[in-house]
Amino acid sequence: MTFLSRFFLGLWLLYSLVVTASYGGLLVASSLRPEFTRPVESMADVIESGLPWRYVRYYIDFWDEMFRQSQDPTVREFWEGKTFVEYDAFPYEQVS
Repeated sequence: MTFLSRFFLGLWLLYSLVVTASYGGLLVASSLRPEFTRPVESMADVIESGLPWRYVRYYIDFWDEMFRQSQDPTVREFWEGKTFVEYDAFPYEQVS
């Protein structure tokens, strides 16, 4: 075997070791703590999940009135569980 073929064989073995170790680690991690959650597809799913959510209000607009005046019980419950957050164009501005 020439030096070049030994070099590439060693490089391939090192690559194979890294890929195998990474795959094995991810496989063990995913089997120990699976993170499968049901996707949120409707307002009822948000209410049932108990997840906190916020409504960023730029100004009083069409959506405020639509939610407020809705006769649908799901929409009413969704609106009553709201938390308003005022719009901030620069939320991550550094404080000096």
